[in-house]
Amino acid sequence: MIKSLSNNFKKNKEIVLAAIENEPFAIGHADKKYLKNKEVAKVALKKNIHVYLILDSKLINDKEIMTLVGLNKKKGEK
Repeated sequence: MIKSLSNNFKKNKEIVLAAIENEPFAIGHADKKYLKNKEVAKVALKKNIHVYLILDSKLINDKEIMTLVGLNKKKGEK
């Protein structure tokens, strides 16, 4: 959906969020700044945790993001 839109639409946060609601991986076709945007990333991750794989490196090391996808658990935790 978002892939075919003009760059102006890909930079619009509301349009990106609406696209992510339907298809979480739309974040990868939006403006690259959204791969660094924690708020937008969280919306996408709540829909599909595999979006984690395409996020900016700063976000994939963020404790809150790691908790959201279940990657910062200590040994013995479920």
